[in-house]
Formats: sequence, structure tokens, C-alpha cells
Amino acid sequence: MEDAMGMKEASKLQQEIVKAWKQKKRPNCEMKTRTQDKYRQVYSSHQRFELEKEYHFQKYISTARKSELSKTLRLSERQIKIWFQNRRAKERRQRKNQQRGGLPESPQSTPDLEQFVQESAAQELQQQLVKQEERSELSFQYGCIQQL
Repeated sequence: MEDAMGMKEASKLQQEIVKAWKQKKRPNCEMKTRTQDKYRQVYSSHQRFELEKEYHFQKYISTARKSELSKTLRLSERQIKIWFQNRRAKERRQRKNQQRGGLPESPQSTPDLEQFVQESAAQELQQQLVKQEERSELSFQYGCIQQL
């Protein structure tokens, strides 16, 4: 009888220890969220935007580009590879739902995001063109000054 009581108390103590351990905040888990027994990376809005922008231009990422993105976004190449895999799966799911005549799966409107990415890419391109024009104008003026 005493052994049974001792076992119950030990079991309760174990459960309390596990509960306390699960509730502890770990300092090395920044930018991560708890999902069941695993941690997953929570991407910043800047990281998500850059990944979406890259995906918009190319659905499959090259090794060289993956390496560049990992450095600029401070993510591992593996995280980027998996993000692209998941994004392609999401797009297939959305296409499948649209073919069935269903509503989009997420509350976010994907066309709005695509439009935003297109507009920002157009703005970047326009800025690059303006810089090129300014450079060519400056070089033209510099050439005229040298001739004098």
C-alpha cells in the first residue's frame, strides 16, 4: 500500500517537473515558437517579403541564389529550400481549391501579395533606370567639360 502511494507521489512529482520544464523560457530560442514537441522558425516580415519576391520571379531556386539569400536573410540554406517547397505546395493547394470552385484557403489574398511584389519590383526597376540615366547624363556632362 505504501509503495502504491509512493509511486503516485513520484508520478505527480514527475508530471510537475515535466510541466515546469515545458513552461520554461529558453534564451536560445529567439524568433521561434513552440508547436507540440518541436520549435519552428518564425520568419520576419522582411524575410517573408524577400522570399515571396524571389518566388514570384522563380518558383525553383538555384543553389547560388539560395546561398546569397541565406546570407542576406540570415537563414540557413535548408530553411530556404524548405520554404520554397512549402510555397509550391501552397500554390498547388490553392489552384486545386480554385478549380473546385472553393474559396481561397487562407484569409490573405494571394493576388494582392503578387500585385504588391510586382509593383515593388517595378519601382525597383524604375529606380535603377533613373540611376542609369543620371549616370549617363553625368558622364555626358563630364565629357563636354573635358572638351572645353
